[in-house]
Amino acid sequence: SQGRRPQVQAEMNNMAGILDSLAHTALATILPGRAKDAAEDDQGLLWKPLSEPRVPLKVGLVFRDAQRQQASVELLRTVLEEET
Repeated sequence: SQGRRPQVQAEMNNMAGILDSLAHTALATILPGRAKDAAEDDQGLLWKPLSEPRVPLKVGLVFRDAQRQQASVELLRTVLEEET
């Protein structure tokens, strides 16, 4: 979350009404994917699909010098090196 809130200009519960009003204003909306199929024509609208954000995860391995030769530490190091 960006900590930002939308600035709602209008609320409608009819997809046809929403699509009609968008063609004549500078507003934006979020609609289900089937809305594009329900639209009679493009009306000059720009459709952008939304997807879940993907955050790459990085993993680190922290150990004491005394643990350096332990089999479990060596196994983890091998696995981590294969992933990069």
